Amino acid sequence: MVNKIYSFDANGSERWHVTLPFSSYNMVVDDAGSSYVVASYFNDGSHKHIAAMKIDSSGNLLWTAYPVPGNISEEECHAMLPDNQGGLYITGDIQHDGQNNIFYTLKINSDGSIGWTHGSGL
Repeated sequence: MVNKIYSFDANGSERWHVTLPFSSYNMVVDDAGSSYVVASYFNDGSHKHIAAMKIDSSGNLLWTAYPVPGNISEEECHAMLPDNQGGLYITGDIQHDGQNNIFYTLKINSDGSIGWTHGSGL
């Protein structure tokens, strides 16, 4: 599935749009005007995963990160917060092979690399 994300100015005029090959978006904007998007995708048709992206204030895709490591069955993003230094915090839960959910929090650095993760099993 391909979707577009739009940015509008204060008057409602489109500034830019970007087409992304994901669905189920969560988005926040930092003080510099960069947008952070966490989207869901199905890599094998049945297991939902997340991808995080940073888009600058001009609509340029700066990075895409796949923050939850390993072969996880289901991933969810429940909240995200930019750190106003170009990075992003994400919290959510994962489920592996139908077992109980494990909650996690992670940090993505300004270059799109994973800074740290906290949660059992990560």
